[in-house]
Formats: sequence, C-alpha cells, structure tokens
Amino acid sequence: INDEKLSKLQEEITLLKIIFDYPRLLEQLKEEEVETLAPDFWQNTKEAKKLLKSIQTKKKKLQDLHHLQSLYDELEVFYHLRNEGELS
Repeated sequence: INDEKLSKLQEEITLLKIIFDYPRLLEQLKEEEVETLAPDFWQNTKEAKKLLKSIQTKKKKLQDLHHLQSLYDELEVFYHLRNEGELS
C-alpha cells in the first residue's frame, strides 16, 4: 500500500457516504426512532413493523459505513507507523 492507494481508499469511503447520504440517513434514523416513542405507536401494527424495519435497515447501513471508516482509520495508523519505522 502507498499514499496514493490510501488516498483512493478514503475517496471511495467518502463516495459511499455521499451515495447513501450519510447525514440525511442519520437524521432520518433519529426522526424514526422518535416516532417509536409515541404512545399510539403500536395501534397500527403493520405500520409499526414497517417503521421498525426501516430503522433496522438504516442502522445497518450506518453501522457498515462506520465500520468501513474505522477499518480505514486503523489501516492508516498502521501504514504511518510502518513508514516511520515503528513497526517491524
């Protein structure tokens, strides 16, 4: 791996965040989670289940994007440590 490949990898992760509209996804998740707190949430079980499925899907997307970024961050640290001679 080199600086160019590392940079390209970060660009790809950033592109995924743009494609999935990461900030909007977070906002929608928060809004939907608030909806589940309504006292009448379970009155329409079909809609309640639909909303819970939507929440689950959004959480999975956000979790996957976060995991990708975390893996990249770790790779970047190891790359720099290796280049500085701190890893043998």
